[in-house]
Amino acid sequence: MVVDNCYVTRLERTGNRVTGVRVKYQGQERAVGLPDGGRVFLALGTIENTLQAQLTVPEKRGLMGRNLMAHLRSNLTFRLPHDSFDALNPDKEPDPIRKQLLRELQVSALFVKGIHTHRDGSKGHYHVQITASGVGELGANSEAELFKKIPNVEELDQFKDLTDKWIVITLRGIGEMVGVKELTDPASRVTLGPDDGNGVQRAKVRLETNWANDQDPRITDQTDHRRTRDNDLWNAMDAACDELALILADNGPIQYLSRPNDAGNAHWQADPPITDLRRDTLSSTHHESGTLWMGDQQDVSITDQVGRIWETDNLFAVGPALLPTMGRRTRCFRGSH
Repeated sequence: MVVDNCYVTRLERTGNRVTGVRVKYQGQERAVGLPDGGRVFLALGTIENTLQAQLTVPEKRGLMGRNLMAHLRSNLTFRLPHDSFDALNPDKEPDPIRKQLLRELQVSALFVKGIHTHRDGSKGHYHVQITASGVGELGANSEAELFKKIPNVEELDQFKDLTDKWIVITLRGIGEMVGVKELTDPASRVTLGPDDGNGVQRAKVRLETNWANDQDPRITDQTDHRRTRDNDLWNAMDAACDELALILADNGPIQYLSRPNDAGNAHWQADPPITDLRRDTLSSTHHESGTLWMGDQQDVSITDQVGRIWETDNLFAVGPALLPTMGRRTRCFRGSH
């Protein structure tokens, strides 16, 4: 069933059971009843799930919304001249078959996993998605090439004579954040905010990799507010991408895109871009998770092993809000081979 322009304002609750759903439809408040034995599932995404859970189960509001996590993401785009691959074996006569393959239209997608060991011996995980494609003089987007360049099988013959001057490669690093459950007001959290105009409080989201509370369990250096497991992992992931770029260049010529996140205003340069120009801002990558985390004890978790909020009989949540920890995986990566 699809209901257009229908806004859920709150859930009606009697004792431990949700008995109905209040909505605003076509400007009017309306009620949707719940049959005996009915169950309600919050499936609106992490932030909206947390908002409705906080409104419906106020006795757990102090714990809900902690443990907020999202992914750390950086992008590094560089290009290698196609001709440099002809010089990989300078002492040998170029293989004519290999030379022909280098001139053909090709794309590639790879996946590299990484682990960073923190000062206390704990592990932080990340991965790098690698996309590569042959492009022309002005090309700078390997992913656009990856998903758009391969034509229908019936049209392949039209491209057999195409030559590409550059191979453009994008390294997209995805790292896990650390959620904080222990603090009453952690740096990253979802709380209730001001009225949204429909008589319902907004969800107020705070997401921060630095620390302000000296009890923050993420701290790796008490003298530097930027030293947390999140920022240390992010730095390690960026350094790994720089190393991967040089490995792929194999000591040959390499040019970096100055603004990987803003290719329209970028230029090619000899050195990797600075950190601020390659990292996505927090929350722009999405994948928020953790705020209604599962557990086996009611006093230290929000939901049980099947996603039911402990204080209710029939209110459940689904999605990444249930994850106690995040990991560094986002989705299955697909592409041409």
